[in-house]
Parts: sequence; C-alpha cells; structure tokens
Amino acid sequence: MKISIKYLTSILSIFFIIELTYASSTNDEFINMIQTDDQEEIRVNPSIVIDTAQHPLAKEYSYLILNKNYITYNNADWSSFYNKLLNASSQISIVHIGDSHLQADIATAKTRALFQEKYGDAGRGLISPLKMAKTNEPIDYYFKCNTPYVASSLMRRPWKSNIRLTGASFTPTTENFQISVGTKKNESFTDTFSKLRIHVDGDLYIDSVRADNRNISYTIDETSPYYTDIYFSRPVSNVDLWLSSIGKIAILGTSLLNESNGVVYNVIGNNGASYYSYNKMGNLGSDCTFLNPDLFIISLGANEAFGNLSNEGFYDTVSEFIQDIQSYNPNVPILLVTPMECQKNGRINQKIKQFRNVIIQFGKDKNIAVYDWYEVAGGDNASSKWVKDRLMGGDRIHNTSKGYYLQGTLLFEALTNDIIN
Repeated sequence: MKISIKYLTSILSIFFIIELTYASSTNDEFINMIQTDDQEEIRVNPSIVIDTAQHPLAKEYSYLILNKNYITYNNADWSSFYNKLLNASSQISIVHIGDSHLQADIATAKTRALFQEKYGDAGRGLISPLKMAKTNEPIDYYFKCNTPYVASSLMRRPWKSNIRLTGASFTPTTENFQISVGTKKNESFTDTFSKLRIHVDGDLYIDSVRADNRNISYTIDETSPYYTDIYFSRPVSNVDLWLSSIGKIAILGTSLLNESNGVVYNVIGNNGASYYSYNKMGNLGSDCTFLNPDLFIISLGANEAFGNLSNEGFYDTVSEFIQDIQSYNPNVPILLVTPMECQKNGRINQKIKQFRNVIIQFGKDKNIAVYDWYEVAGGDNASSKWVKDRLMGGDRIHNTSKGYYLQGTLLFEALTNDIIN
C-alpha cells in the first residue's frame, strides 16, 4: 500500500435508495462587519486531470464538475494521515467542524460510513447534547439528563452553561444527577460501543452504571481533568449513568468508541456557526486535542456570506481560527472546504463566491489543503440546478438528504483518490 500522485480512474458506485427532504428548522444567525470591495476571482489550476467519463454521477448530474473532485494540498504534508489510514493496526480520528450543514450529520454520516466500511469502524465518535440545548440533533443517537439542568448552545446567548468543544452543553442543577446515552439502530455505523468518554468541564464522579437496562462490569479512568473514560466488559448500545459533582460543571458531550482499529469520524456542527463564533469560544483548538485528531476538516464560511464581513475581515477570521487549531495540534493536517453556491431572498448570494475565493487564497498562502466544494458542486448557478433536481431544499441554502448523501460521498472520494490499496 502506498500514496500515489495518480488518481484512481474508477470510483465507488453510488446508489440512492430513498429520497428524503431535509430542511433546517433553525435559521442561521449571522455576524455583521464592514463590507469592502470584492476580491478578484481566484482559480485553481490543477496539475492532475481526473478521468470522470465513467463516473456513475456524470450522466445523471451533468453539471457536477467531477474532474475537480480532489484535494489541492498546497504543499501541505498529509503523509501522517494517509500512512496511518492504511495501517490496519491503528485508530484514525477525523474531526470535522462546521455549521448547520453538519449539525444534522447527514453528509458526514455518509462520509463516516464509507470510511468505516473500507478502513474499519472504531466507533461513532463524538456526540453532543444538542436536543437538550433546544436545537436539532442527529437521528442516530440520544442524549438525556433525567434530573434538572440548564443547557446552552453556541449561537444562543447568554450561555447558561460553559460552552466548549461541541458548542452545546448542559449543567446539572443538583449535586447528584442521572444521564442516559445511547445509539439508535442505523445502517451507517456499528450501533454498539465498548468505551464511553464523557467530556466535562469540572469535577465529575461516577457513582453507578447500567448498560442495556442491566448491571455490567466496567472500569473507570478518571486521570484526565477534562474527560472521564468508562470501559465496559462487553459492547453496549445504551448506558444509564448516576453521577455527582462538587461545584458547577458542564457536560460537553460524550464519545462512543470501540477498542478495535479503524476510523472515528467526529463531527462538531452548530446552526449559524462561523469562523468568528468558534473563535469566540476561545478553547476549541485545545479541546480538540482530547479527540486525538489525525485530520481536521473545516466546512465554514457560508454564514459569514449573509452578513457584512469584508473579504479582508474574513481572511483574518479564518487565520485566527487556523492559528488556534495549529497551536494545539501542530502536526495535524487541515482541510478547508469551500461552501457551495446558495441563495438569499431568491437571488444568488454572490458573497459565497467571494469567500470561497478567500479560502482558496488562504490555503495557498498558508500551505493548507483546500477542497473546492463550490466548484465540484457545479460552480456558478449550481444552486438552481440542485433545487430542480431536489438536491437542495426550498430554502435554497440547505440540501435535501439526497443532496447531502451526494456531498458526503464525493468528499470521501476526494479524500481517498490518492490512495492505492
């Protein structure tokens, strides 16, 4: 097995069995800053051309620019990620950070499933108490607190509980409390886990544990001040925890893990999120170290395009975000994903393209890899075509499930085109 500069000319076939329409019930919130003149268009001049004539999507969606479905590395070193991915005796942690396009975990669930099918399933990964924070949540897990609590989400201020890592958290209002975490039957990943990591801000103590509605043998590792690990004697699909704390704490989320080798695909997604809002958290880079990342994927920039942020201001905001990630994760490769075209008040939002160009330029300037989803999805005027084919919803911003499945599949292909097994 090796990394090759040549792309595979035959790629995985894609089958869509059902078509479900997804539209976010929560409108994105936006930041407002000063607007300046538009930046000139920046084009990527690829040195490698992919033969896509036989791609199963080429005929059905002729407007997709499939010969651009690759990563532009910008001289970034990804050897650590690819070598580890091809090593069957290791776990690989991918951390994907974004906005409402990620919060529902539809496109990313497809990418996760494809990675784990080919390279092994090391667990569902990070889950967040989103529904507890009164927002939408992925359908493949549940997260509950059965005693009184207050909760917060990233874009709703003031925060009643400390916000870190996932962008959603809750604080129990009693010293003793109970939480329940579990998976729901889903074909996209193994629905059991043998290790539960509780991400916490504060002092947490495990009093009692039950799994699958009965007692179970387990061991606890409380050596880290930032999380508590529980190891189960057998795989489980749901856990009830009786906990206690001294002083105020915040539960940030949990990681559902297996001790087998393979991929863990962690998703941090928040409606309305932007580079700016994650920067305001002030601790994302350091918190992500607890996910043991081997690759960061950043899908942001769409929400900024609905405000008055200038190109220069956007560049600086991206730079602040990346500096935070790199300062705590210095040797981990980063992939910046450009947002695809969408519409505002029935017209194409031209600032999406401006900020897409800024992201491409930033990647060139800082030697950070870029995946130009704007171009792959069809470039200019793609949004109307996606709506016509029911790949994009009626709000002309969010995709349907069918569209997200397509997006997640193409991302996986782009990430694995350089690998020869």
